[in-house]
Amino acid sequence: MLTGQTIHINFDYALSETITVKLRGDISCNYVKPAYIISSLQVTKDGVVNNFPNELTIIPLVVEHDAIEWVHADSMRKSILSEALGKAIESTGEVSFLRKREKAA
Repeated sequence: MLTGQTIHINFDYALSETITVKLRGDISCNYVKPAYIISSLQVTKDGVVNNFPNELTIIPLVVEHDAIEWVHADSMRKSILSEALGKAIESTGEVSFLRKREKAA
């Protein structure tokens, strides 16, 4: 898990089989959940930067056989974006998990 620091990630967000968007953002951790807060999320293309207006918060859930499902903290549902962000966080090796049965607590 992140230890009181913010890390920077760059990752690809596949909108379809033929369309991929390059994104970057800053990740910090809320140790209570554990939840990951993504701020300064930006679409980058050819030197042009477009910012997302709000922060996103995602949570890693271990569903079965240690498979991870990344869900939005507000809806507890996954999306293509939450999965792409989660995979980028996983690639840093800085992940703590919440088991699915613990999510309601």
